Amino acid sequence: AYAMEDLARSFRGIQAQRLVFLADCCYSGAARDPKAAAQAKGSVDALKLLTQGKGRVILSACQADQVAQESTEHGRGLFTHFLLEGLRGARADIDRDGVVNTDELYAYISRGVSAASHQTQHPEKSGSGRVILGGR
Repeated sequence: AYAMEDLARSFRGIQAQRLVFLADCCYSGAARDPKAAAQAKGSVDALKLLTQGKGRVILSACQADQVAQESTEHGRGLFTHFLLEGLRGARADIDRDGVVNTDELYAYISRGVSAASHQTQHPEKSGSGRVILGGR
């Protein structure tokens, strides 16, 4: 576990103009426990604060009250599976100009994870900017 305050401090110390943070993790049980739900909401607010600045983007596996699901079929989390698939070659589905940016990758991951989880897991994107992740 890594405290959100520590993460925010780390982000503030990074002077890069572009930053992408990927989080394949969950807040399981947050919806059932009011105290945990309040902590999860605080964590989401902290993540949004982290994205302030030029080109700072966070792609997270799910919403604060959802579990990030593992896939026995793929041997990893659904989020990581679609992230890697998008970066490795599913670009034809998301990329029209030879460059993959965070908006395109997020759209691909979101569609894939939501469908594969039968609409029980919904990735989120926080921050601003369209950080370029790769190209031909």
